Amino acid sequence: MISDFFFACPRCGCRDCVVTRKRKTLCEKCGVDFERMGRAVRVGNTVRPAYAWFDQIAKAAVPLPTPCEEVPLEPGEQALAVSEVGTLRQANRARTFKGFLNHRARVEELQTAGTARVVFTDRRFVLVQGKAFRWWPLEEVRCVTTDAREFVVKVRNEGVFHIEFPHQSPLWWELVSREILRRYWALRDREVIEYQPFLRFRDQEKLVKVAEPLVPPDTLGLRHPRDHWWREVTYWAVRAVARAVFELFFELTLEGREHLPKRGPYILIANHEGYLDSFFILAALPVKLGFLAKNTEFDSAFHRWAMRVFRSVPVHRHRPDPVAVANTLRLLRRGAPVAIFPEGERTWDGRLLPPKRTTVKLLMRAGVPVVPCRVIGSYDVLPRWDTRMQKHDVTVRLGPPFRFDESVASVEEAMEEIQARLEALGPGKGAGSPNR
Repeated sequence: MISDFFFACPRCGCRDCVVTRKRKTLCEKCGVDFERMGRAVRVGNTVRPAYAWFDQIAKAAVPLPTPCEEVPLEPGEQALAVSEVGTLRQANRARTFKGFLNHRARVEELQTAGTARVVFTDRRFVLVQGKAFRWWPLEEVRCVTTDAREFVVKVRNEGVFHIEFPHQSPLWWELVSREILRRYWALRDREVIEYQPFLRFRDQEKLVKVAEPLVPPDTLGLRHPRDHWWREVTYWAVRAVARAVFELFFELTLEGREHLPKRGPYILIANHEGYLDSFFILAALPVKLGFLAKNTEFDSAFHRWAMRVFRSVPVHRHRPDPVAVANTLRLLRRGAPVAIFPEGERTWDGRLLPPKRTTVKLLMRAGVPVVPCRVIGSYDVLPRWDTRMQKHDVTVRLGPPFRFDESVASVEEAMEEIQARLEALGPGKGAGSPNR
């Protein structure tokens, strides 16, 4: 919803005052109305790109001393963020997923675990459920992020907590919790450089050896493997229908088709602007790709069947996942191409996010060609913070394949090269959002 993005009104500064009623979005306090116009948003009579509004409203995500009567605080401790009561979900069940070429993984099903209130202090993360509460020191918090309309927290040696608030924005909670963690670790002389899939610190960075590829060079000439005939028919039939619909409503076009290797494995890396990115890529490209998809997308029998047909590889977003890496390498070693969104999540403001270091290390070590792909127009159609699609042209643009050689031993250098290649394919130069 648009209120997830505009968690603070850019005119009056009121937080959690933006609401949608009868298809009209406005601020309950000052009355200014909002309208999404592709990549831009109109607030009153002012039209600005989404990233410009993001830079303004992100300044409101500041941790401040907040009254909290439910949690007994220690001497000198301050509550910095207190939520309203929201719905708590946790992964209480896991199933075995058997994918393409018989790769296996455990996929989770989220189940409602009651209601809860979230409290961040300058020392602890607290989860309040009724009159009971559990707390953990901030050094035990391993991940803070968002998933759909849920704020997500991972605590060491605990499950992942998904909390959906009826009014409060998950984006505000992501930004403010990151700032609390950044300050906490800065006081201990440690710099946090990544918050998802897990907290990573500057002093943990290590050089990556790229001299020994994880995929043997003799696999680069293999033919792309085929699936069972009925899955092949299902895939191409669904793709044909999807392409016809997209071309009708969005005028989907493909540029740079000649850059796709005709044989052997490769990794396609794409920007992640909106919910329909993977569908646009699958409909535009004339080859079958196995996408890495978040583990919770496999939560029903139908979803697992669809993910199997489309060769998806489940991956955990909130912790290191060596099984997902092993399954990805299994596909590549058999000659199957794989698609990855290196940003790890959809952008909030339309700008490129920094690639996740875990993904960058895989790209550096895999030893297969990397094909950059830019989806242009997906954000105009449906960004992650809205629920209504708008008609707009969509272009899937491919760039020349490249590889990392021995001269690139730094993850930072590889990240810069990935961003540069994706930016070069876009309509203009982008930049990562602050605190992202």
